[in-house]
Amino acid sequence: MAPLLPPVLPEGEEVRKLLADLVGKPVALKAAPGPPRPNAAPQVQAVYVTDEGDLHASCSIDLALAANLGAALAMMPPSAAQDALKWGRLNDLLVDCAREVLNVMSRLFNRAGGVHVVVGEVVVAPAALKPDARARLQRASLQREFEFEVQGYGRGRIVIRIL
Repeated sequence: MAPLLPPVLPEGEEVRKLLADLVGKPVALKAAPGPPRPNAAPQVQAVYVTDEGDLHASCSIDLALAANLGAALAMMPPSAAQDALKWGRLNDLLVDCAREVLNVMSRLFNRAGGVHVVVGEVVVAPAALKPDARARLQRASLQREFEFEVQGYGRGRIVIRIL
């Protein structure tokens, strides 16, 4: 059997297309926001695991992107996302939609010749990932941060890491 290909971070355009296809709205990739912000607290965070249960990658989305993608996915008005930002938290429907977005994003890590990856643990702030996953995130070998804008809703950030 051939050795597995090494993991690759998805490009911004690949992420943008997946998000646009998922929510059925135009999604724009905004200018690179600069280096990833190590102390930025994610609102919704997922780790992705291989079929063997090994940690492989993570995605963290901030409150703004979780609210905007969630509202667009659920076909809610933009005011639902704006309310979440005003309250500083997601309602149950927006949490479910953010979880679905992160679930679908597992496609970004699956490629021919590589390991098969599925979403593992998903947490919503103020909850935190398990200590072993948090420790691995601190040592992530590859990391990118993107800013996206969902047309008619607003913008937010996502950080993708290969563990």
